[in-house]
Amino acid sequence: MKYTDGIYYDVAICHDRNTPLFCFAGFDLDEMDSLRSRVSAMTAAHMVFIEEGAKCNYGVLALFKKDLGPVLSDNSAWHMIAKNGGVRTAVDILSSVPRSFSSFTVIADELDYDRRYRLFNEIPVFSISGSAKHEKDVSYMFRKAGFSTVVSACAHALFSENWWRFVSSKRKCDQVRAEHEGDGLWSIYVGEIDGFYLVDCGDEAALIDTGSRVKGGILPVIRCITDKPVSVIITHGHSDHIGNLNEFDNIFYPEKDRALLEEIYGAGELEEKKIRYIGGGEDIVIGSRTFRTVDLGGHTPGSTVLIDMEGRRIFSGDAFGSGTVVLLVHDYALRVSEYLEKLRSFHEKYRQLCSDFIFWGGHTIQESDWENVLVNYHPLSWNVVEDMIRLCQDLLDGRGCESCRFPSLDQKTEPAYKVSMGRAAIVLTQSKIR
Repeated sequence: MKYTDGIYYDVAICHDRNTPLFCFAGFDLDEMDSLRSRVSAMTAAHMVFIEEGAKCNYGVLALFKKDLGPVLSDNSAWHMIAKNGGVRTAVDILSSVPRSFSSFTVIADELDYDRRYRLFNEIPVFSISGSAKHEKDVSYMFRKAGFSTVVSACAHALFSENWWRFVSSKRKCDQVRAEHEGDGLWSIYVGEIDGFYLVDCGDEAALIDTGSRVKGGILPVIRCITDKPVSVIITHGHSDHIGNLNEFDNIFYPEKDRALLEEIYGAGELEEKKIRYIGGGEDIVIGSRTFRTVDLGGHTPGSTVLIDMEGRRIFSGDAFGSGTVVLLVHDYALRVSEYLEKLRSFHEKYRQLCSDFIFWGGHTIQESDWENVLVNYHPLSWNVVEDMIRLCQDLLDGRGCESCRFPSLDQKTEPAYKVSMGRAAIVLTQSKIR
């Protein structure tokens, strides 16, 4: 390998554009040797190593732009893997070269929240003002910067067979990330807005929804984080929540959304023996955790809220929206009168019992303004639930609500409207009120 300004690189890179390229930043010499052996054992690949503490100076950028530029601008897959201090250098490089890379993995076992915020706030691809209010905002920053794969915490098995299968099967348009939220919870995102969750349950793990379909599947991502047996609990039957369901064997699924499941997977793709149907009110025990199921309906007939009693969390799917709006436009969605009844029952039963629980919705990016993540930040909370109850009641009473046309969700015979009150909003047609 050739050495220049703190970078070791394969001299053959500029002559071969079809071989995958792996760039490592922030690893010491011993780790470099180990990584070279592991990658070489799995595939023929070019490798670049940026020394721990190396700066992204003129010489480094010149190397990437001149010698590696032809490779990076091609369609050949390349992957940036950065650790701790190397993240700063990696970000500088990624912000200065053609953005056709396949993945960016951050192993941030020593990179705390404040440092990550300051780091990614400086990326020139987008601008952000103010101070971060929540870990979820950092997740948004990663996506806005264009990174297609981020694991921000120590991955369970970097360069395991599963990790390799995942990164090597990715398309450029796939955006799959895993964010460690602490206390055994991982947020996993597919694309711009679709999210689901992995919960450590001691000897087992629970997966709350499975996201939109991904080339190569989602199980390799899960196996990068844990090798424990995984059970899946589905909040509702839309394709952006059950897209990779056929990869798993132990599934809990809402009975009332059965028709949606058959519509997406057909009669034979999922074996009946894999699925246990739930109706709300059951306690699902997975390892050391108990998930209380609550039938909420509304968005779909079987929309289900999951309460993690031990973790003090509420996984709500799209039952209350995700900070901005709940959709009640589909033919199968409940009417406002039915939805209100279920909202009130949920509120009366759990408002005091779960008063300090954190809500985790199915599209957490929607908790913030689309243009500026730190403005109009409305995380899901009991306040949203209470505003939703008042909004539904005002609709039924015929009282005026703030409303506007929502033509992108018009139905065949009816226009759609967005109505709002406080932090709650609903998109619906006139026929869905009563």
